[in-house]
Amino acid sequence: MSLPRHLILMRHGEAAPGGLGGDHERILTAAGQSEVRRMALWMNGLGLNPGKLLCSSARRTQETAALVCAGLGEGGPETIVDQRLYLAEPATLMSVLAEQPASVRTLMVVGHNPGLDSLLRQLGRFAGAGFSTATMAVLAIASEGWKLTASEPVQLLSLTRPDSLPD
Repeated sequence: MSLPRHLILMRHGEAAPGGLGGDHERILTAAGQSEVRRMALWMNGLGLNPGKLLCSSARRTQETAALVCAGLGEGGPETIVDQRLYLAEPATLMSVLAEQPASVRTLMVVGHNPGLDSLLRQLGRFAGAGFSTATMAVLAIASEGWKLTASEPVQLLSLTRPDSLPD
């Protein structure tokens, strides 16, 4: 068996209430930007640098992805915006993951609840994990590719919220 793959699931940062553009166009608040920057610094400190980052087409997830990439610095991940990830359910998330090349060892998804929380529970049977804004789950998956099943051996390495990080 090869080394485990790493899947990083991140919910977007805190977003402003809907405006003229509706839910899809909601932007990050100043607090949301701050919490995402904090998580990016934490990632960078641990050497968590995904080879590819997938994000929903919603404005708040794209802003989150851009802040994460900026926090990771030079050589950050290839970022793909995928409309299917907008408010995606676990089955859709799994389908998008399955399309990713096996050459990507660490994959990050920036998306929404309740889909991310449901996916986490489905993959790892981690009951009641919870995904507040900018929360990040890091999973180790013993798999040859990204076509995952609920029976895949999955280990939750970290479930981190910005407010749990030291100042």
